[in-house]
Amino acid sequence: MLTRTHTRFKSSVTFSGLLNALDGVASSEERIIFMTTNHYDRLDPALIRPGRVDIHEILDDAQGEQAERLFRKFYGSSALSKGIVGGVDEREPGQLGLAGVVKDRVWREGEEVLADEEVVELGQHVRQTVERMRAEGKTVSMASLQGLFIRNGAREASGLVESLCRPTPTGE
Repeated sequence: MLTRTHTRFKSSVTFSGLLNALDGVASSEERIIFMTTNHYDRLDPALIRPGRVDIHEILDDAQGEQAERLFRKFYGSSALSKGIVGGVDEREPGQLGLAGVVKDRVWREGEEVLADEEVVELGQHVRQTVERMRAEGKTVSMASLQGLFIRNGAREASGLVESLCRPTPTGE
């Protein structure tokens, strides 16, 4: 049971109890447990020792290449998101087909359909922006980029990426 006192939480689960639940006598075999933290450096070594935690994965902020791929997935055709550029589409950019479906993608009402080449250029701009911001000590999460892409069209989103970048946290 968690109780709140001011800004701290108090739990009836002890650290020893947590360790026993993970690999004590009563723990079960053949299981996968995911543990997450924003402060890996603050974890007790007993919690993350080999045998108790076998794999450590860092899910870090966006790299430029990841941001570009996410952009292409959101705004490009299915062929473009697989790396195919310049595929034949019989419709003109900016023209919606039946039920708003163009090039294997559902478009939002009023959204302009862009040519694959423009999506590639805008995606490269997103990549360069993220890389430049990282070089300046600023980062953006993939979740923030996803939210931006959900709420905006391709051209608007590519111009707003820099505004999402925040200074990289340092060992708080």
